[in-house]
Amino acid sequence: MVIMKNNDNISWEELSNFVYQSFSAVGVPHEDAVICTNVLIETEMRGIETHGLSRLKPFYIDKIMSGDINPTPRIKTEQKVSVAATIDGDNGLGMLVATKAADTAILMGHEHGMGTVSVKNSNHLGALGHYTYDIASADLIGIAGTNSRPLVAPHGSTEPILGTNPMAFAFPTNDDEPLFNFDTASSSISRGTIEKLAREGKATPTGLVIGNDGSFLTDSKKILQGLSDGTCAIVPFGEHKGSGFATVVEILSATLSGASFAKDLGKKDNNGIGHFFIAMNPAVFNVSIEEFKDRTTEILRHIRDSNERKGNNLAILTAGIRSQGRLAQSFNSDKKLDDHLKKDLVALRDGLKINKEFDFEK
Repeated sequence: MVIMKNNDNISWEELSNFVYQSFSAVGVPHEDAVICTNVLIETEMRGIETHGLSRLKPFYIDKIMSGDINPTPRIKTEQKVSVAATIDGDNGLGMLVATKAADTAILMGHEHGMGTVSVKNSNHLGALGHYTYDIASADLIGIAGTNSRPLVAPHGSTEPILGTNPMAFAFPTNDDEPLFNFDTASSSISRGTIEKLAREGKATPTGLVIGNDGSFLTDSKKILQGLSDGTCAIVPFGEHKGSGFATVVEILSATLSGASFAKDLGKKDNNGIGHFFIAMNPAVFNVSIEEFKDRTTEILRHIRDSNERKGNNLAILTAGIRSQGRLAQSFNSDKKLDDHLKKDLVALRDGLKINKEFDFEK
């Protein structure tokens, strides 16, 4: 049994090296391991812990070791017209497949003004906003979505049919402003947030998870078990609004590419998780890229400069500012590990036989 010491911090460089070693140890090729490591580390540095390092062991390494994810996929791209492509991820790591898809959309966006990519045979891709951020960083409008394993009950139902099905939008802005990057799930709460509440011994707020009998559940540990065995479901945000949002993402993710959907997700011999990516070049419209960025920045400033509501202690922000600020802060500090992440790192180290001693063990 590992005795956890008081040194809870680890440098990002050390953590990045270990994540890379973990992917490499299960047969992920060098360049692919670098891509996946960068996605996870940047997500964690932005403070999106529900989609960062907590996913390394259970969502990626364990699934590769069990044979549920292919560590060496042969990703295929089929293109019938200049502005659209379909990608078959060959059951590879979702972060790798999604990076390929986003890069393909960016290339088409620059060459033809528009790039649309549908994806099948993929897996969990991490934080969706990571990819729209990359698209907007290339001076393109980025739109993306993904379906996921059914955890959410449609409005009026108690049965988990839909995924948390996020969608993300990103716009380039002026150099002195963080770009706009809005990434949100269609569910009232994410599974990752419930997992975090369970680790902290906290209840899930009432009204967000419903049992098969129609009663709302708050015991976070019991909810996680119920989500696994299908005896409860997450409620969509805004009820019918979130339900409609999730349905749109399900259709765009699954029907264009032929990916699996709803209860077929997770079954053997299917077409895996589906994604879609869109990259639009503002310059093909009646505006230059600089004019687009100027006007977008002006809109965002109008929003941030609006009158604050009385009694509101929160700053008026636009999407992307908070995560960009956390990223900047992370460059000047180490990562603070909680006990759950420590145990995951040790389990990976021991299970993969990586020659490594962490400071928190000394």
